[in-house]
Amino acid sequence: MSWNYRIVRRNDPLTDSGYWLGIYEAYYDDANDGACYALTEKTVGIEGETMESLTAEYRLFAEAFEKPVLDYETRQEVSE
Repeated sequence: MSWNYRIVRRNDPLTDSGYWLGIYEAYYDDANDGACYALTEKTVGIEGETMESLTAEYRLFAEAFEKPVLDYETRQEVSE
């Protein structure tokens, strides 16, 4: 199993676009072609005990912007 942060699109009929974007933890099944099998229920934030750990966490968040957006319900890539 592995994980990373991903930008995820969730349906929200109350918004003009019909969805909302946030950063979630995504978990992958390394034995099943690395498919995403789970996402955290809520978005996650950046925290750290030291400036160094906070900076490291920030860099992991930044990597999410380099990956395709995932749909919350299907965990599949979507075009944003």
